[in-house]
Amino acid sequence: MVSEKQRRILDELDNGACVPKLSTLARRLDIPTSTIKYNIEQLEESGAILDYTAVTHPERVGFDYEGYLLINLE
Repeated sequence: MVSEKQRRILDELDNGACVPKLSTLARRLDIPTSTIKYNIEQLEESGAILDYTAVTHPERVGFDYEGYLLINLE
């Protein structure tokens, strides 16, 4: 389970097009940079943050088609 502070950090990371500088994130959330760094490290180590991904424009990177697949397993 993630804390309220970690939830706020995750929300900011999910909303951005890129991973912001820690100082920018700290300023947005009014949380010290060292606390942001520590919490992100904890979220990465726990597996809550799996990866950082760039979303690309398919045609601009040489693909003619784009597809999405959503699978829900219970």
